[in-house]
Parts: sequence; C-alpha cells; structure tokens
Amino acid sequence: EEQNSKKETQSKTIMMRYDYFLSELSAELILFAVVSALVYFLLVRSNATHTFTSKEKLIQAVDAYVTNPFAFRCHIRFWDVSQITDFSHVFDIRRNFRLKRFNQDL
Repeated sequence: EEQNSKKETQSKTIMMRYDYFLSELSAELILFAVVSALVYFLLVRSNATHTFTSKEKLIQAVDAYVTNPFAFRCHIRFWDVSQITDFSHVFDIRRNFRLKRFNQDL
C-alpha cells in the first residue's frame, strides 16, 4: 500500500509539472500572438507601406528590393500600387536578371 501511495504521489507531481508547463507555454504563446499583432499593426497598418504613383518609381523600388529586401521597412506584398495601371516589364527578367530568382507573394 505504501508503494501505491508513493506512485500516486509521483503521478500527481508529474501531472502538476505538466499542468504548470502547459500554463507557461500558453502564456508564452499568448504573449507571442499579442506582440506579433502589435508589430503587424505598427509596421503595416500605420502608413509603413510604400505608396507608388508612377511605374518608374515602382521599377526602381522593385530593383532595389530584389537586390536587398532587408533594406525595406515592409515586405513587397504590402506596397500600395493601386495607382499604377501598367505593370508591363516591372518584373521582366530581361530588364533585371535578379528577378529570375524572385518568387514572393505580391
């Protein structure tokens, strides 16, 4: 009977540690989600996007982006190109050979 009591105590200890681990993990996941949402809001929603009004400026930015995407504050998919109506040759590899490897969501 003493051995059963010892096993029960060990099981309870293991369960308490597991519950504590899950609660800590949940807290970390919630914190991560909150921080991620805040970063998204600050960088994307607070006018951090690039707005383009001419095809020439967009081409210059695309060329700079494929050369060094880390130099930009936001990902290319968040750029505002709503005022551009002609996208011909913007992503043409004959114009910029680096575009051959470019494969990102727009």
